[in-house]
Amino acid sequence: FRSLAEAHGALRITAEDEYTYYAEGSPHVTNALVTVRDAVSGDVLAEGTTDGAGVVLFQDILEGYYDVEVRADQHI
Repeated sequence: FRSLAEAHGALRITAEDEYTYYAEGSPHVTNALVTVRDAVSGDVLAEGTTDGAGVVLFQDILEGYYDVEVRADQHI
């Protein structure tokens, strides 16, 4: 049994890692690929790239549990 809500909202993700966190000015990770998957089925629900500020915004996301993966060249 899986009970699902019908509420929708926005999901804002800011990408940072140890390098960017401790670097001067604490720059965020730009051009990072962000993938949002349903935590149960593993289906990809949204995908986008962080902007110049290291942020990606997904609109109209259904309320629920998700796995979020962020990947960027030269970052782990």
